[in-house]
Amino acid sequence: MSHNALESLYFRFGDLPTNLVLRIALWAQLLWREALFSPQAPYVGARRYAPRRLAPAVEDEPSCCSGQDWYGSRPCCLKRTKEIPLALRSPAHCLSQVGRSLRAVLAEENKETDTIWSLDNTLFPLIAQHTEISRGRTGGRTVIHYRAKSLAALNVCACVIPGSAAFYTHLESIKLAIPWLEAEAIASDSAAYDLTQSLVYGHLAAEASRLSYFDLEIYDRAPHAMKYRECRVMAVLCKSLEVSRLSNSPAIYYSPRLVSLHVHFSFAWKANFASEFSSALQACAGTLLYLTIDAGRSVFGELEHIALSSLRFLRLVSPQSKAGRFLRNVDLPHELDMHLELVVEWRRHIRDAPVEHMRYDAPIWRSEMIEDQEQDGGILRDYAKALAAPTSARRLFSTSSSAFSRNLNPKPDYRLWMSLCYIGLDIRIDSDSVLCKHIAGRLPEYVAVCLARSASEVDAVLNDSVARDWRNSGVQDGGRAARRSLLVRDGQFAAFLREGTHSNKFPKALYDAATYVIRAIFADRVNDPSVAQEVVFARNSWLPDRSLAFSEILDQFWGLRSIRFTSPPLARDIPFTRRQVGHLAVDHLNALALYLNTPREANLYPCMVLEKISFSVASSQLANLLPAKSELLHLFNGERCGDFSVPRIEVAILITGGSD
Repeated sequence: MSHNALESLYFRFGDLPTNLVLRIALWAQLLWREALFSPQAPYVGARRYAPRRLAPAVEDEPSCCSGQDWYGSRPCCLKRTKEIPLALRSPAHCLSQVGRSLRAVLAEENKETDTIWSLDNTLFPLIAQHTEISRGRTGGRTVIHYRAKSLAALNVCACVIPGSAAFYTHLESIKLAIPWLEAEAIASDSAAYDLTQSLVYGHLAAEASRLSYFDLEIYDRAPHAMKYRECRVMAVLCKSLEVSRLSNSPAIYYSPRLVSLHVHFSFAWKANFASEFSSALQACAGTLLYLTIDAGRSVFGELEHIALSSLRFLRLVSPQSKAGRFLRNVDLPHELDMHLELVVEWRRHIRDAPVEHMRYDAPIWRSEMIEDQEQDGGILRDYAKALAAPTSARRLFSTSSSAFSRNLNPKPDYRLWMSLCYIGLDIRIDSDSVLCKHIAGRLPEYVAVCLARSASEVDAVLNDSVARDWRNSGVQDGGRAARRSLLVRDGQFAAFLREGTHSNKFPKALYDAATYVIRAIFADRVNDPSVAQEVVFARNSWLPDRSLAFSEILDQFWGLRSIRFTSPPLARDIPFTRRQVGHLAVDHLNALALYLNTPREANLYPCMVLEKISFSVASSQLANLLPAKSELLHLFNGERCGDFSVPRIEVAILITGGSD
């Protein structure tokens, strides 16, 4: 193609018709707001272990900047620098700074530009000035009314609260990620402290408040230190609120119109959800669709019975010994997307095992023997039953396990549970394990088992490893059904705690932990060759590189028809080491082939009904990194091909078109 022909393919954005420029700007604003003001977006990722190198404290930092987020980022001080992070600009704001012609188009006074700027961020003085409608004084203070109804202040100092006091009564959406002005700040800046308290306990609860979206993330001086003994969660009524999203906030905000509630506490906090919390849930029980309680050290106090009849999505992160108390007090609907994440201190329980339990297999089952588990929690199998029958969760955790085990399997719930035959596995190991020579002897950071009715649904849940594809919860079509997952997470998130309780006595502790979680899922579920199962390994999951590892994991699936890998293949010029995670190597395939072609007792081969092994890759270039299809067929159909009682294993390479 000639140079002139190439030039003809390009155009200047400013040369487009004005109405098209405005339409593009409007759509960009809407998409930006949707991403920025997401009701159930997670505050932290799937990995929760504290980083080994923490950000050092700053001695002379002012109280307004005394904090950092989970990843060590410190806020920008608006007082000192007078600069607002450019990442908080909207698409229209960025577009207006590209050139004079585009700035002129967006500066025109018309219906389209009014709509565009009404979606913008009032944190920037330029936007505030451009959208100001009126200014006056009420009760001795200045009150400003802007056309823009949103304030997004992320990774900035707490000065943003007193700085926005003049106009926050007219805001409809607020998103803050800031340090908190504590009581000791009164002496140095009492006015700022009073305004901070006024925003949280005054404006949001005011009768005239127009707020529909509130998102508050509180930064901490040392977010990875378990320093808070207990924090009783308070509840503040904000009658217009529809979305409430909070991290490390001592107060939650609710209304009778609330649709989405996301409450997060880091491991530094021991959050106590008691009567105020259940009263808040009771107030919005008829409208609440999405609920996340992400608090790995939470306890549940005097909760009242709540019927969450409209709920579509529930994600509960809590200690295994405490989560049952919450489930005991809620009535859940039948077709609910339900995701339970249980926090357990595996190492401590194994370390304290009696001598008679010190065998080849790690005694993972001792994690069930927590002193107060019968009162507030349950064994892992109980939580799997709650996933199978959400409508019976309340009865399950109010009854002894032995009595309930005989009476489970309500037919509607059980039919749905048995239809979820696409099973995703996501096993994560920590950075210390990656550096360890014998990875199999280290316990995982977490083990997750996800279940869905189709391949696309289980992929959606696996790929969104924290929020679990919450947006599509409750969306029913011909092939859609509820998605469920059980995740067990190690509660010793600090490296020194893990090292202090690590034991080298169990050479396959990683496999034992994974199989224990899988067995809990199958405890009250038909698991035989009549049930067609597909196992999918998550993209970033640890993958077995020993035939023993495949044996420990895949032997749990008696109806296994298909195995699918979604990790990108390892480049051929990179040598494989067991420290590599997130890539599929030839060593993994050889280990799987050895497992499949080694007969067991009575000369029977494993995975007797396995029909297909497939590989999902993003592009044909990545597909070329895999061995040729003929090589894979020969590899997997080795010795077992002489046994006519087992089917021939087919191989499929699927080009997904996603990112590499």
